[in-house]
Amino acid sequence: MVLSRLKFRNIFILTFFTALVFLILYFEALIPSWRGHLEIDTWNFYLQIKYFISQHTFAGYKNNEVLPPTLLFLLIPGFLAGWQPFDYGHYLQAFFVVIFVVLALQLWLINLQKATLLRQLMFLITLVLFGPIILFRFDGLVAFLVILSLWLWQKNKYGFSGLSLGYAAAMKVYPIIFLPYLFFLLLNQKQYFKIVMFSFCFGLGVFLPIIIYFLLGGTLPQIIEGLEFHSLKYVSIESVPGTILTGLSLWLNKRPLPLIGGYGIWGIRSPIVDAIGLEWFNRLWIFPITLFYLYLLRQKEFFKKLSWGIIYFLVLLFLIFSKNLHAQYAWWFMSLFPLLKPKKKFLTDYLIMFGLLCLIALLNQDIYPRLYTDFLDQFYKYGREVEIFYLQVLRNFLILALAVVSFKYLFIKKTVR
Repeated sequence: MVLSRLKFRNIFILTFFTALVFLILYFEALIPSWRGHLEIDTWNFYLQIKYFISQHTFAGYKNNEVLPPTLLFLLIPGFLAGWQPFDYGHYLQAFFVVIFVVLALQLWLINLQKATLLRQLMFLITLVLFGPIILFRFDGLVAFLVILSLWLWQKNKYGFSGLSLGYAAAMKVYPIIFLPYLFFLLLNQKQYFKIVMFSFCFGLGVFLPIIIYFLLGGTLPQIIEGLEFHSLKYVSIESVPGTILTGLSLWLNKRPLPLIGGYGIWGIRSPIVDAIGLEWFNRLWIFPITLFYLYLLRQKEFFKKLSWGIIYFLVLLFLIFSKNLHAQYAWWFMSLFPLLKPKKKFLTDYLIMFGLLCLIALLNQDIYPRLYTDFLDQFYKYGREVEIFYLQVLRNFLILALAVVSFKYLFIKKTVR
């Protein structure tokens, strides 16, 4: 009876705060001064789905930047919004509903990991501090698919796990960094058939959406156009490399680097990037990820069972060395944190990590969207309001600090095992 009451109380508390956080995010999403930046992507999503609804095919659509798995997802709010009439207002509201469902499912998966009520509330605290950008992007879905895939892995459902991870990797490239770790786990257990099955289903998760896209009228040149769109993106002003290069320019030349817009982002025009080549920045993350795997291979105990800590740290490492670190990308590692179990002996380190996450989320929302117009127009164009750049520096510094503290907590103090 006592346990039943306790469970009911926890469900009530979690439901109440989930509803409260969702309401806060929804009303923040309606703030006019913020929406100008936030809804750029959803407007483009709407235009592409509107084209499909009017033409009943994706054939002939120009300037495609969205890959097939994402397009299939974007059709869901399109169907929910209704086609008579099909307008942006209805599509946006339907998009919000779908993202809220995805976030609720993500919280449910965290609950299935036997996370305490406190850790589930940590998820909600991080979410509300992260802000409404999560409602205007599909990164919440990718994060959910990653967690779903690894939960299925723990349940020995390797086929479904590969399918989910493959679909996530087809939407955003970062899930591929988990593949070596998952393969090493199976190799350590000498599960060779499961490696083949997982690999096949991963490939199916990548290519099945493409086949469906072709059936809906899409073409290979459109897919190539979308891939090129992402590979040609500049080193963004939000990224760690972009922040460092801008800081160097301020120090040496007393002015920020020229701002350059295109391919859906704001980037920097740097002589260093021109000299080294953009392709080098596209692949920069491969080097630290490889070094980290070499470190893991030195200690085979890391490959006895799936560790959420290793997954979480891989994402952190990937983003630090990526040429793009947009505000929404931070959700990739923030959403994984509640899956890390706190150790009583090192509780201080765990709380420091959570505190850093909260600060990063707050700065994320402060810079984008609240101060983003001034960041572009005042700082990058005229070199004024440098304080906004310092906030960007602080956000990226805190991400670096989080990586250091996390490495200490997970690997030096061996809480990852």
